[in-house]
Amino acid sequence: MRQDIRQELRKYQMDKIKPNFTELGRQLGCDPRTARKYYYLKMGHLFNLLS
Repeated sequence: MRQDIRQELRKYQMDKIKPNFTELGRQLGCDPRTARKYYYLKMGHLFNLLS
């Protein structure tokens, strides 16, 4: 798991803001779907990714 993505998502979670995954992907140099996956895994909502 990429630590830079986790740290950036932690900032959003502390402020209770849903991140813009496209912009986050551009900033961190990863695919937006990867950032989205880490966000929902951290939130414990894996079932949202599957549906």
